[in-house]
Amino acid sequence: MLLTGDGPSAPPGTATARHAARLDQRRREIQGVLSEALVVAVGPEDVARAAVDAVVRMGSLQVAVLVNETVPEGRGRGNTPSRPRVLASAGFDPASLDDLANLDEVRDSLAGPAGPSPCAVVPRDDLDGGVLALFRLRGRTSDLGCLAVGALRSASRDEAYWDLLAIVANWTGVALERSLLYRRLEVAFSEARDAQRRLLQAEKQSAIGRLAAGLAHEIGTPLNVISGRAEMLQEELAGNPRATQALHTIVSQIDRITGLVGEMLDFAREHTPARGLESLNGIVSAVVELLQRSFQRSGIEVRADIPRDLPQVRVNRNQMQQVFLNLLINSVDAVVMDPERASKGLGHILVHAEAISRNLVQVRIEDDGHGIEPAHLDKVFDPFFSTKPVGQGTGLGLAVVYGIVTEHGGTVDIQSRWTRGTTVTFTLPAGAD
Repeated sequence: MLLTGDGPSAPPGTATARHAARLDQRRREIQGVLSEALVVAVGPEDVARAAVDAVVRMGSLQVAVLVNETVPEGRGRGNTPSRPRVLASAGFDPASLDDLANLDEVRDSLAGPAGPSPCAVVPRDDLDGGVLALFRLRGRTSDLGCLAVGALRSASRDEAYWDLLAIVANWTGVALERSLLYRRLEVAFSEARDAQRRLLQAEKQSAIGRLAAGLAHEIGTPLNVISGRAEMLQEELAGNPRATQALHTIVSQIDRITGLVGEMLDFAREHTPARGLESLNGIVSAVVELLQRSFQRSGIEVRADIPRDLPQVRVNRNQMQQVFLNLLINSVDAVVMDPERASKGLGHILVHAEAISRNLVQVRIEDDGHGIEPAHLDKVFDPFFSTKPVGQGTGLGLAVVYGIVTEHGGTVDIQSRWTRGTTVTFTLPAGAD
């Protein structure tokens, strides 16, 4: 039975009437507070907290809201089914909450057929000699979880108390369903936006790649002519130190341009090199060893967190070494160029890898360097865009990383907090032959 405030009442002035009036006033007060809180609640946690606060105002000893439907955790993490999850609670210690999620009665209340509220009342000596009442949280189309309330045994004889808890559970169920749908929409929108960004980036990479290939060929021919003439003049003017030095400078700068043109050609070239199963641990170890002197000279501690049982990745080993080399060099530069490094002390770089599915490995490279300004984040994968000082970077490092990883069927994402550090996350295919 739910309290509605309607129906016959006791004669005015009697103790029963006064008690009923106080209960009705209390019910209206709690319903008002709960309704106001649920109107502004956005996330599932907000809804659960509003319900817990309302039940605590009723004098309940312990309260918890548990959900059995997966709550999306955010971008890129996916939805993983798990045991009942506590969204909000009051009065329970961590160990009791863990026991609560494992109770058979809780699982039965979440999965069992619909019934009256409460759907279960469990005597619990550890709840100050009280009872644990479970109220199903029902949306318009499905059961979402339960409201667990630990109350004094005397409360179990108060019908108005249970009626009010049923009202709280009913309102919370509808609001929780709304918030879960809102969360799913948020995640879906974020994923769609990321997919669109990756598509635009791929189109941009393709267009700039074709342009770079054309420019590289056009620049290469006159460079060869200039270089040949300069070397010829060096031989003819060998007795003129000033002229020889000037010609040496010309040749060295031509070599620099030639190197840049070569990088442009490598970036633009479409190819599918041979791939095989490789140990990610071995690839990372080789690159870290290659850069060890640079780490030591820059005062940087590098830690590789790669499980021994990590599945092998299906990649081209040389290309993967290039990916890690580019990313680690970027991290070193970010740490070294951090204007606050003197106060921060030792720099840190972390290389973490884990299997996120049977056929996919995720790699994360974190540094505590100066980070990337928010205005530059959308441009970092663009070819020839660089945040480094003029002459210290070609702007092709991250573009090459993006091209190699996507060519392997993976995805790349970069997150950064200005002055706090940068994290690059990418995925690689894994599996057996």
